Amino acid sequence: MGFSWCVGGSRNGGSRRWGQDATVVRQSNVALAVKDKKTVGSAARPRVPFHIPTIARPQDEYHILVNNTNEPFEHVWLQKDDDGSRFIHPLKKLSVLDFVDKNIGNLVPVMPPPIEDTFKLVEEVRDLKALAAKLCSVNEFVVDLEHNQYRSFQGLTCLMQISTRTEDFVVDTLKLRIHISPHI
Repeated sequence: MGFSWCVGGSRNGGSRRWGQDATVVRQSNVALAVKDKKTVGSAARPRVPFHIPTIARPQDEYHILVNNTNEPFEHVWLQKDDDGSRFIHPLKKLSVLDFVDKNIGNLVPVMPPPIEDTFKLVEEVRDLKALAAKLCSVNEFVVDLEHNQYRSFQGLTCLMQISTRTEDFVVDTLKLRIHISPHI
């Protein structure tokens, strides 16, 4: 198993040093150092460099302040216990019985409607407010979060998927980051 190392041009005008057994492959303006010689040549599959400098960092594009220190993550919105030493998980305040449906005897399974009829992309604050109102009016909904660590040490939540029995929402959490907590 080899390694690959991607670099652009040198800032100080000097040359880059590669390992003795490394092979340098040029793809457009990006140099790729490949240790494993089996991956170089016409029969090899094209490699995509891990870092592509032309892709904008999400935190720069959406003006998000990112903490990239090597410290454990501390959630700023969670409550701490009485002595302040650790955070309280929001579900700790609830009982298991809060999640149990008491009338399961006469439930009939409900098939979901086609996604073409239910999908909504949430990219604006007005759409986020409408989503919050919708979530207040339903008894149940599910949430799935997608996380992106590309060019960020601790990463960012980049997408939130919320589904009710009748609608599906995809929330752009990068674009709406500062608005999510006040509304949802």
